[in-house]
Amino acid sequence: MNKRESDLDILEVYNNVEYRINNDITFKVGDCLSDTYKNSGFITAYNPFGKKHLELHNTIKHRELLDEVISNNYKYVNGYGSLFYWREEHILIHKIKKEQMDLLMVKYEQLAYIYIDGESLVKLVINPLVEI
Repeated sequence: MNKRESDLDILEVYNNVEYRINNDITFKVGDCLSDTYKNSGFITAYNPFGKKHLELHNTIKHRELLDEVISNNYKYVNGYGSLFYWREEHILIHKIKKEQMDLLMVKYEQLAYIYIDGESLVKLVINPLVEI
């Protein structure tokens, strides 16, 4: 029996989301990607602290994140996360240290982000400053 989105706790949601890069690559937490994605982060600025916000607010915050990524000269590609009828825009940032991703997560008030480690393993990184 399939669970509905409202029946899932937040960690189940993160673990069940399908993440996509350029509608080309699809992955989930726990997957192993090609070496191209080693040491990359996948993050959004949508819905800070997991609270639903208006699309305009989300678009503005996400643009701020994108502007910061560009101003720091990171290579990136657009992507998104989706589950059931939900979808949030994301950015995959190439060759970024986990510590830098931690700072972005805190600055843009996210509960978590995806980090693809040096072994190309897709990991969920939870914000230690919030209780989920």
